[in-house]
Amino acid sequence: MKTTNKNNETMAQTHSRNNGTHRTHFTHLITSPKAAFTLAEVLITLAIIGIVAALTMPTILAKYRQQVALTKLKKAYSEISQAFKMAEVDYGSCESWDYGTAFDGQSAVNFMNKYLAPYLNVVKNCGTDKGCWNGDAYSLSGIKNGTYGDSSVDAAKIIVNSGYTIGITSGGYYVNVQINLNGPKGADKAVMGKELFFGTLNSTTDNGARYKCQFIGHGLWRTEDDIINSENGCSDNGTRGAGMNCLGLIIHDGWKFRDTYPVKF
Repeated sequence: MKTTNKNNETMAQTHSRNNGTHRTHFTHLITSPKAAFTLAEVLITLAIIGIVAALTMPTILAKYRQQVALTKLKKAYSEISQAFKMAEVDYGSCESWDYGTAFDGQSAVNFMNKYLAPYLNVVKNCGTDKGCWNGDAYSLSGIKNGTYGDSSVDAAKIIVNSGYTIGITSGGYYVNVQINLNGPKGADKAVMGKELFFGTLNSTTDNGARYKCQFIGHGLWRTEDDIINSENGCSDNGTRGAGMNCLGLIIHDGWKFRDTYPVKF
């Protein structure tokens, strides 16, 4: 029994010394200057984080705004495409539709009220009057294009429940459709390829047989080079039509903005 008690005392003393050693070592780690960051180190780290954030945040926000615009555009494009298909159920192939004899306001109003507006959830029909757009239309080159926009007397305009505005100009055998993603809100102008996108529906094979009576992005029937570099190309080419083909380019690229897309969001 004595031997056992002695062994127990020895183990207790050893355990006590070890605990003391552990506590001393742990205390040393906490109080050691090497275990904590200095104020200078913290400030430098925060400064680096701030610099990285300042460099990357604009790109992140631009990508986000770009994606928002693309989502709105796809929705508008889908709704307009479906509307034209429903109109064909009621009035037959677009080959027999009445586009008007000239690209004037009355032709646009007649086409809008018969073939498009009845098949959309319209909250306001402006006809050729003001009130459905957020100002005038401008090309990618900053040139005002009076054929489109709030002050145009040749375009019929409606506001759809989804928040965007549709404008159309009609004549001969086809109709041009303008999609203003901002509707009546936003800045006092709509820039082609940024807020304003163009589609078309053609009753002939002028845009290629595959696109006959299909609502497509303006210029989609052209070669890639022409979609970008023609007079209405999706580029800053110095013309009043610069940017009209941007919807065609987006669809050509598989519904995405290429890295070289000429507009920053």
